[in-house]
Amino acid sequence: RDVPDLPGKELWVFASGSLMWQPDFEYTTSVPGRIFGFRRELCLWSVVHRGTGDRPGLVFGLVQGGSCAGRAFRVSPKNREATLQYLWRREMIRNTYIPHLVSIHMARSKKVGLTFVVDTTHPQFVQDLDDQTKAFVIGHSRGRSGHNREYFLDSLQKFEEMGICTKRYRNIRRLLEKEPTDGAAL
Repeated sequence: RDVPDLPGKELWVFASGSLMWQPDFEYTTSVPGRIFGFRRELCLWSVVHRGTGDRPGLVFGLVQGGSCAGRAFRVSPKNREATLQYLWRREMIRNTYIPHLVSIHMARSKKVGLTFVVDTTHPQFVQDLDDQTKAFVIGHSRGRSGHNREYFLDSLQKFEEMGICTKRYRNIRRLLEKEPTDGAAL
């Protein structure tokens, strides 16, 4: 998938998941931001990093509807191309996302920026799982980057540290804390 036509010479990137606390690219500014029209959901099967093809994990992604708090990163014009190349290697590896331009609302301004929205036609997109099923999947999956349980709990902790409300996921956390893990996942 191609890079959308980006306005101006600088690049703004909106992050809603691990990119918020682990951007791994050079930026000049990092501030809280919010986008409208998309929300954060546990909606992607992870078949490499937090699960396998036989036992997929479950990770966060952006889907249509609602709004999402996250981080806005400003990248200087001199780092724009290198950052775009890095983001494509990181986010577009399995084509589960569609690069999308959004209005990022910040405390004193609004900028057009790049984010990555889940491709709801991709086979790794999942919806309509109840909290108990989500907790079971998260509690029993492991991939190249570690346990799905760690990913989920670490993500919630980071969201809370950044002042992002996680009450939608409290029930999954509660169920997960009760959920025994099996040896295969650990």
